[in-house]
Amino acid sequence: MNNNLEGADALERGRPLSQTPHVMSEVDNCCGTTSKLLLMISRLLREPLVHFLILGAVLFCISIMVNQGDNKEKEDVPVAITHGRIRQLRETFTAQRGRSPTEEELHEIVEDRIREEILYREAMHLGLDRDDTIIRRRLAQKMQFLYEDLLTVKDPTDSELQQYFTAHADCYRQPDRVSFAHIYFSTDRRGIVETEKTAQALLSDLRKESISFEPSDLGDPFLLQYDYQQYSEQEVAELFGNDFARAVFSLKTGEWEGPVLSSYGIHLVRVFERLEGRMPSLADIRSEVENDWRYARRQETNVAAYQRLRERYEVVFEKGESAP
Repeated sequence: MNNNLEGADALERGRPLSQTPHVMSEVDNCCGTTSKLLLMISRLLREPLVHFLILGAVLFCISIMVNQGDNKEKEDVPVAITHGRIRQLRETFTAQRGRSPTEEELHEIVEDRIREEILYREAMHLGLDRDDTIIRRRLAQKMQFLYEDLLTVKDPTDSELQQYFTAHADCYRQPDRVSFAHIYFSTDRRGIVETEKTAQALLSDLRKESISFEPSDLGDPFLLQYDYQQYSEQEVAELFGNDFARAVFSLKTGEWEGPVLSSYGIHLVRVFERLEGRMPSLADIRSEVENDWRYARRQETNVAAYQRLRERYEVVFEKGESAP
């Protein structure tokens, strides 16, 4: 109290407060306390725990607001468990376990279904589906499947089927095929130069005299089979590589040839059958062509249905961005 009177007296006399010791002491104390408080707050704000508590409080407030706003809506839409749904849950359990569920097990299954539905609705209320790429993609797929189920494709006429078959003739042309046997030599065991010499020496012996043998008895052990019946060039390429396939289809029939390099090593190859490619008639493969025709028509219908949907929406690109 005396300090306040002294300050007031100093002001009345025209003296500055800086010349009043007691008043300046109070000011210094006040400033020091404020500085300490600000320093403490600054340190607290740098603590991760404080950040976590603040974030938790914000989420809690959001949760309260969401729940308060949605209580009426959730009461209006009850979680309905029908007799048909319970029967389906019981049948699914029986199919998986090989027996009917007990009353306790059925109760747990139904409660799990209720829990799933409630959590699903809560997730939808919070908008968790909007920013989840996997959920968005799954919903889009379900919509696609729904449209496909609703679409119907009429049976093709003979004229339509013939027209489709003619337009896609290359898809049905039977490719050239060969049957061949091979003797395998591993380049990992000897190196490529020594392996070629070994294969060439055996090839010379095979050409000098006609001997009966199994390809597996000569050369090195091979993981796959030693003879192949009526394989196309594409099928051979998938097993041995493109270079090997091209070489095999260029070999003469009935003689051992080589060495031929593959992705596995070196081979001696004997082609013993060659079948020329042919174009089958529509009658031969009608079922296959009809399935392809239906698939093509369904794809066309799906595209048309999507285009009709797209026309209902306005697509806006951000300024400075052009449509891809």
